[in-house]
Amino acid sequence: MKRSARSTSLSAATVAAIAAAALVAASPAAHATRPQMTVWFANEYPDAAVNYYTSEDADTVDVQVLDSAIIFTDDNASSMSLVSDIPGANCTHTNSTTITCPTHATETDNGNDRRVLNVGVITWAGDDTITASGRGWTYGSTYRPIQLNIGSWEGDDTITSTGGLQMVTAGDGNDTIVSGPGPAAGAGPQFTDRLDGGAGDDTIDAYTNSGDVDGIYCRAGSDKVTVNSTDLLYDSANCESVTTH
Repeated sequence: MKRSARSTSLSAATVAAIAAAALVAASPAAHATRPQMTVWFANEYPDAAVNYYTSEDADTVDVQVLDSAIIFTDDNASSMSLVSDIPGANCTHTNSTTITCPTHATETDNGNDRRVLNVGVITWAGDDTITASGRGWTYGSTYRPIQLNIGSWEGDDTITSTGGLQMVTAGDGNDTIVSGPGPAAGAGPQFTDRLDGGAGDDTIDAYTNSGDVDGIYCRAGSDKVTVNSTDLLYDSANCESVTTH
């Protein structure tokens, strides 16, 4: 029940992913064979999402969000498992520590095309390191950016995301979040990325020397923030140290 309580601060897509995982496969015991999973599930049909879950230990995960594929790499993994609730999703083990998923999949039972609009990385306990890159877009009735949702909970986590549209939610612990630049002004659609430090003494570096916008939540603890002048501090009273460029 602890995890269900924490999940309320995640995006709707990530919450749905956790619920889907519970239905698809029973959770292995903590500290077992590192239960990494990729789970496809329906958002607003026919759109879909793909999510990667780590173990209860310290994990190092890299995710690339590209136009054609989503690539998850976990060099510390001793095993990686695939769970899918969409027939024909076609995620594959590129090697023993890498899972690759297409951004489009055709369901084998009805031929419907499913496009990925959300990608999630969810970590639990341990001092995790997560890096993310790529600014993937996907097409359908509209051409839209793929949103990356990173949720990390207990532990002193380090999250570096240099991709496109992103939502980063760090939980308890003294976390470090670094946000890379989005599209320059005039070079494409502008997004407001969300960076949430959660409880703990966090360091949030959103300075990118570009015109992109980050929306920042510091939350409880003593937090240090570096921002562009265009960034937004949604709870500025909780941001004890702010450096603006």
